[in-house]
Amino acid sequence: MCLCPPWHAGLTCEQFVEPCLNPTTCANNGTCLTNLAIKPFGFTCRCLPGFTGEMCEINVNDCASHPCEHGRCIDQINGFTCECFQGFDGILCDVSYIQI
Repeated sequence: MCLCPPWHAGLTCEQFVEPCLNPTTCANNGTCLTNLAIKPFGFTCRCLPGFTGEMCEINVNDCASHPCEHGRCIDQINGFTCECFQGFDGILCDVSYIQI
């Protein structure tokens, strides 16, 4: 009995299994592209905006650049929102206001 590497099947692992036939090959709705010449397993994934990684398995951290000047950044898919600290407003929490 053979223990086959990914994308191979059969008694002696002689059959190549087309990875792009599996809808979950690329995570997060990435597009699977077959190309035996470019990768050992014969495919690459084209990721939707906001995702990265060989199989689109990583959600890009849009808060990594610390865009919220005076607030807490909340990462989303392909974007972020800022939760402003008291006394600040604006999309990036960069507007100060004084309460009277």
